[in-house]
Amino acid sequence: DAEALALARSVATARGLHIETYGGGEGADWRPVIVGTAEGRTCVDLYHPGGVLRDLRTVLPGYYNMNNLAGAIAAAARAGAPLDHVRATIESFRGVSRRWEQKGEAGGVLVIDDYAHHPAAVRTILQSARELYADRQVWIAFQPHTYSRTRDLMHEFAEALRLADRAYVLDVYAAREQPDPEASGERLAVLAGSAAAYAGGVEGAATRIAADAVPGVLVLAVGAGDVTRLGPRLLEHLRDSEAGG
Repeated sequence: DAEALALARSVATARGLHIETYGGGEGADWRPVIVGTAEGRTCVDLYHPGGVLRDLRTVLPGYYNMNNLAGAIAAAARAGAPLDHVRATIESFRGVSRRWEQKGEAGGVLVIDDYAHHPAAVRTILQSARELYADRQVWIAFQPHTYSRTRDLMHEFAEALRLADRAYVLDVYAAREQPDPEASGERLAVLAGSAAAYAGGVEGAATRIAADAVPGVLVLAVGAGDVTRLGPRLLEHLRDSEAGG
């Protein structure tokens, strides 16, 4: 926002403060540019007042994370951290719980867990999966969170889920709400199209996905409820299948 930036600079000047900006805009002091992907990592060049930090690699996907990364690096640099130390820290960072969290791989199937629970976030995580794992099919196991959100955003969720090669829609995680038949996982699965299927609860979904999965698939376990249990259970099933031949 140009007006907000102008106001910030005006206040900073009046108080003798130094101000730097970060983000994807051309005028940002710290500007990340995604240059590619490699082995499930985002490769980014970070332009900054002292030059450019090239080929920085991170497990985090998408421009929203790159902008956050730029802000964190800018703050660290201004606090005196050498950029080579910052690079080493970023590249060794494995992520945080439920935010693009890699749960493991078995039978050639990679499983990632994420807290995304509204349509824009679901769309973003699917687009990021496509970018980072272009050689894999992208499947999503999505657990809608609350009946009110599912009802109000039913069509937006359906549109987002169509970005997946295959979508498994779980029962709605009710949280504090009473069941609403107009906002069911079954209805969402129908609206999401022919590549979507209703998968019931977490245990049933894990069993079904394990039976369907083939090597080279990426499975995203997505939602704000207990769908976080799905990844470990799916991996157990896949490992059992491997052990059984």
